[in-house]
Amino acid sequence: MLPDDMQAPLLSLSPLPRQFLVPPLNPIMDTLQRTQEIKSTSLLFQSHLELGSLVADPLLNLRPKIPVYDFWRNASTRNLGIKNKAQSWDRLRPSHPDQAFSTGFLSEQDDLVLAAARYHVNLRLLDPKVEMTYITQCNTLNALKRIVLGTSSVYHTWNPEAERFIQAGVEDNKTGCILIDGKDEVVSQSLISRFIAIGTLLRRLETFLTFLRARSAQDGPAVHAYAHALATIITYLRHSLAKCPPVNDPLSPQNTLTAIWMHYEIYEETFVALAGLYGRDEHKTPEEYPTFDPSPVALLSSIYTHLERHIERQSPRIIVAIFAFMLTHVSHDYLQQISRSVGYGMDSLKKASRGTGKALNKDPFENEEEGNEEDIFDILERVGETFPKFFPRRLLDILPAAQKSLILLERAQPDHPMLRHTMTQGTIQWFWTESLIQMAWKGHYSSGWSGTVVDSVTSVEELCHNQELAIFRVFDLEPGTNPATSTALAKAQSMTQSLQSFIDVFPASLPSITPTLSHLTSLVFAPLVDHASTLSATLLDLFLTPSSTAQDGLNFEAHLTLLHSYLLLTSPPFKARLAAALFSDTAAGEVDTRVHGLAILSSGRKPHTKQTASIDRLSQQQQQRPWAVGLAPSLLERETWPPVGADLSFLLRTVIVDSIDNCWNRNFAGCGGDEKPRSCVLEEAEYRLGFAIRDLSTSGRDKWLNPLCEWFSFC
Repeated sequence: MLPDDMQAPLLSLSPLPRQFLVPPLNPIMDTLQRTQEIKSTSLLFQSHLELGSLVADPLLNLRPKIPVYDFWRNASTRNLGIKNKAQSWDRLRPSHPDQAFSTGFLSEQDDLVLAAARYHVNLRLLDPKVEMTYITQCNTLNALKRIVLGTSSVYHTWNPEAERFIQAGVEDNKTGCILIDGKDEVVSQSLISRFIAIGTLLRRLETFLTFLRARSAQDGPAVHAYAHALATIITYLRHSLAKCPPVNDPLSPQNTLTAIWMHYEIYEETFVALAGLYGRDEHKTPEEYPTFDPSPVALLSSIYTHLERHIERQSPRIIVAIFAFMLTHVSHDYLQQISRSVGYGMDSLKKASRGTGKALNKDPFENEEEGNEEDIFDILERVGETFPKFFPRRLLDILPAAQKSLILLERAQPDHPMLRHTMTQGTIQWFWTESLIQMAWKGHYSSGWSGTVVDSVTSVEELCHNQELAIFRVFDLEPGTNPATSTALAKAQSMTQSLQSFIDVFPASLPSITPTLSHLTSLVFAPLVDHASTLSATLLDLFLTPSSTAQDGLNFEAHLTLLHSYLLLTSPPFKARLAAALFSDTAAGEVDTRVHGLAILSSGRKPHTKQTASIDRLSQQQQQRPWAVGLAPSLLERETWPPVGADLSFLLRTVIVDSIDNCWNRNFAGCGGDEKPRSCVLEEAEYRLGFAIRDLSTSGRDKWLNPLCEWFSFC
């Protein structure tokens, strides 16, 4: 008989080792400890059995042994790696994997095992307000491939009011949720959200493109170039998305769901960047879209700002190349108009636009009449001072003055050599490759439009036919071919090839000569800055340089001398005649002979008997007229105050004409040059100089202002 302490283990089950881990523990050390506990427990249980067999009844050995299944012994002694240890109702399905895993964590086991476990613990899946849709990975990829191309699928449809893709077949009072087999709710939504974002932004950009194409032609070429660049980018990205996996092939080890999801990352970044430019971000509603500004200044400034931002952030090369492509094409016509406004790169000046901003697309000469010299002031007023923010500071300082200088230079000397040879360093355009930047740094600019590497794709038929036979190209098409479809397809291919070529040669970073976009901008506009400075200096030289003939210059010095003599009253003859015509120091009954004496002296003659008799008759007439203190008697010939405007104008006009010859002989003798240019200035002075006579207001007609009023009239 064994003692009681030896019989107790035989009557009870063996101790149960712990079958779970409570984090945080060291998994390696804990696994070794569990293995040691299992081995020690098995040895103790075996020793108890051996001791019991020594003292047992010998007759018991004669009884037949019935095999008893011991769960714990079988669990501790069975070989690992044969069957899965996970016990759940999900094992009843035939497709449940029986292969064992080397870990006990459910998240590291089969996807369906993890999904089954999450289904039992996630209460949201059992919510009646949430409509769950279970799809396989293969069906998911086929549906999402349609969404990224901008079309609806079985599980998502396009909502035109909200301009986004929504889950199809969901009732109004329920929330839709799609679960991919083997993935939980969070992972499923994360996988699907990228494809939904790409499709939504693509459709929003197409809607915005339709809006741009419907705008009026009065918006100018910048808006149409804006729409054309956007259409090219959308077509290129859609063709690229169509080539992305899956392409009618099942999932493979190389194209797993995660690998395909990562493949679309660059396209999501590209569409997010484009949507930020146009204000069509995914989180915005149509009511939150910004108002579109069609002015070229606003469009180009916005594109340049986003391009500079992505260069500073070191965004992927394709994103920077797309924005550079857009800036190059949208700014082409605007830069040519700016160049023509200062006479750079144009043949006919009168066809050039002189204005900027809103008036840039209008011809300031369209309402101009020949010989109407006053219209030049209207033209100068239409010269704008609003330019894109990326223009260099030096160009902004001299560009308005250069535009006005071109207008004045054309009027002053239309055959000036600078107006005939204006393009010496090529057109103003953007360039991005290192070779073109190196050439521009050395002063060699391209003379032609090279916004893209491939401007157009010429078909074989176009090369084989002359211009006269171009109308017969339709007969070269295959039977049943639609010419319009063929032309549209060729145009679309040309657009995408142009952008693809631009992206292929676009550098990963700017060269060290122009490390930032601002440095590159200064290099691009350097020829225009030099030309504008030269134009202003040329006009200044034309004004200040003395000329021998009237056609060679403007006689600016003679004009300044004339204005100085008359406007500032520095000419003694003019000043004396004006004072004699308006004021007088004579007393009542006396005759002021200063005006007549000045006329006689200016003519170089001596007074004779008839002139003396005329002065006597004038003295008798003045004795009969009213006398005004300090005023010339000629102002009171009609005995009214104020004097009649026509009489006063004729009197002052006589003063100007009589003083011109005397003033010229004295003050203009030192101007230099021949007599012909000076005579031209004198001829113009006769009708350019004049007096502005302002009428008195009602309050100015008071009696105290009337010199003819007697003093007792105020009593």
